[in-house]
This record gives sequence, C-alpha cells and structure tokens, in this order.
Amino acid sequence: MLVIRIVLTVALATALLAVSLPAVDSARGDRTAASLDADLATVRDAAVGLVDEDDPTRDDVAGARRLVTVDVPHPSWTAATVERVTVRGQTDSSVSTLGYRLDSGRRGRLRLDVPLRTPNGPLVFTTPGAHRLALSLAWGDGDGSGGAGPTVVVRREN
Repeated sequence: MLVIRIVLTVALATALLAVSLPAVDSARGDRTAASLDADLATVRDAAVGLVDEDDPTRDDVAGARRLVTVDVPHPSWTAATVERVTVRGQTDSSVSTLGYRLDSGRRGRLRLDVPLRTPNGPLVFTTPGAHRLALSLAWGDGDGSGGAGPTVVVRREN
C-alpha cells in the first residue's frame, strides 16, 4: 500500500511540474524582456537628451557625453538566455535601432528619432554582464567630415 502512495505522489509531483514549467519559462522571458526594454529606453533617452539639451562639437573638442549601462542578465530560473543585444547606427537606407533577441526567438526593438552612428559598425553584446556605452554629440556623421546637423555617436566604454 505504501508503494502505491509513493508512486502516486511522484506521478502527481511530475504532472504538476510539467504543467508549471511553461509558465515559469514565460515569466522568465517577460522579466528579461522588461529589463532589456528599460535599459534600451535609457539609451534612447540619453541620446534624445543629448540632441535636445546640448550643442554638438568638433571631433577634436570634448563635448557633452552620457554614460549608460546595458545589463545582459545571466541565464537563471528568473532570467532567460539573451542571444544578443544590438545598437545599430543609421545608414543611408536605415534608421537607428536598439534591439535584442532572446534564445526563445522573442525580439524587442526601439527605433530612434535622432541620428545615431556607431563608428566601427553595429555594437553587439552576446555575453552576460554590464556593458557600458559612451554617447557623445558630434556634427554630421561623427567621423569628422561635418554634415547637416547633430549626430549621437555611440562607442563601447570599457
């Protein structure tokens, strides 16, 4: 009789675990997405703040600058695995975007209404941890060639 109770208890526990794991996985993805959305909104707000509140400078002159951190969480019971976080500057045919992709395929993206450049190509973060970005304001495309107006230049700060 005791063996039957143990088998039923194990079967019930296994069934409850099987039912609850998808909810845990969904909550983990939601929590990670909310955290990354907040970090990317901070980057966006810093970029917009530079353009709205400061004056651009030539490349050889130190000007307004903002430091922000994007925290890619370590995979755990409460955080989903992040495949990548990207900062893409504006090109002739595209707009500036901040985005991420979780290993589940879930994506998030913010488009920026300010011109943004990443001098050495898109910034891509694939490792967990804090990644610091330095945002500065320059004329034109941020490469010293001048241009039509202020551009936010984003670089890794490590």
